[in-house]
Amino acid sequence: NDRHGHAVGDDVLRRFADAVRLNIREGDLAARTGGEEFVLVLRDASLPLATSTAERIRALFAESRVESARGRVTATSSAGVALAGEADEGFEDVLNRADTALYRAKNAGRNTICIATN
Repeated sequence: NDRHGHAVGDDVLRRFADAVRLNIREGDLAARTGGEEFVLVLRDASLPLATSTAERIRALFAESRVESARGRVTATSSAGVALAGEADEGFEDVLNRADTALYRAKNAGRNTICIATN
């Protein structure tokens, strides 16, 4: 949005939503929680399944191009993956661990995925 304007930003968000839609299963949940932040809830997913889903979305989105008045725009995504565990008191705990992993991914150079620790 800052570099290319809101119209292009909206196109990029739609492209990301397409990558998500192509890579989640029926019954999984995808929600936009903020400007550029999304949460995916994958029912009954193992850590390998959740990680591979996040990786497929990351790779597909990184390969995507958005044509705009300013030319071709590319973007990348970072993700934090967390599984619900016995120590979690609720969804907020899982979300906080995923968020911490997301910021590790961003600090590691972006366009990557980090797995949360319990």
